[in-house]
Amino acid sequence: MEIIRQKLLTFDEDAEHLTESTVNKVRKGKGVEITSYRRLVECVAKIAFSNPGFVLLFRGQTKDYRENRKTTLFPSMFRRKFQGGYLLTARYEKLKQTEEALVYKLKRTEYRNRISRSQLLRWAIIQHYEVCPTPLLDLTNSLAVAASFAFTNSREAGDHVFLYVLGVPQISGSITVVSDQSIQLVRLASVCPPVTLRPYFQEGYLIGTYPLLDTIDEKMEYARDEVDCSKRLIAKFRLCRIDFWRDGFNPLHESALYPHENNSITDLIKSLRHNN
Repeated sequence: MEIIRQKLLTFDEDAEHLTESTVNKVRKGKGVEITSYRRLVECVAKIAFSNPGFVLLFRGQTKDYRENRKTTLFPSMFRRKFQGGYLLTARYEKLKQTEEALVYKLKRTEYRNRISRSQLLRWAIIQHYEVCPTPLLDLTNSLAVAASFAFTNSREAGDHVFLYVLGVPQISGSITVVSDQSIQLVRLASVCPPVTLRPYFQEGYLIGTYPLLDTIDEKMEYARDEVDCSKRLIAKFRLCRIDFWRDGFNPLHESALYPHENNSITDLIKSLRHNN
């Protein structure tokens, strides 16, 4: 994945003034403190207007994970474990087995052809339902969804949770490939079966390196930094946990982020977790 090389107009030190900056400076910073959802929307609106060459996608997290004193946003496949390093070989083998199991379980459904023919579709379903690690990272085009996710496990956080703004190329169709920037984007609402409601409620997208790194041998041709999605980071905000949601704004309820899905397709997908 190529880093954004041009200068950006973003918030570096405070939420009052846009300044010229770079992705690496944003990654190294601690994040701009934001005290309310309304203020967050105002800041993102200014960033969107001042950087018209990008589509903005968002991600909310309880913690800011850093390596070499910079924010990292790795897909689950490439995240370090506390012991034993990557365990990449085992992860790729598990992903392959999970893909095969998904095709088998859905072979008698109306989605069997699309599932069997598209590896990216299989990865999208596996990633979004957290069945096992994949080379894709979850994002959303909804600021409310991303901010709500940041607060879902906030008991584990400190005084702040984090909201990341990523700048990506213009999106066209269900899958967008930008080969000269080594980016692939998937619009989940266009590839997931309609009975799987989560992608639609969450307005979800997936981002990954292009071409897809679908084997351990291919991954070893890439440096670790090349699969870090924070290379597209154009703003980082620290959201105050106390009194952030006020002035009539409320976080999305967990039932909206994880809607109940009472159907056989979702049951089949979720059943794969028991083998992981």
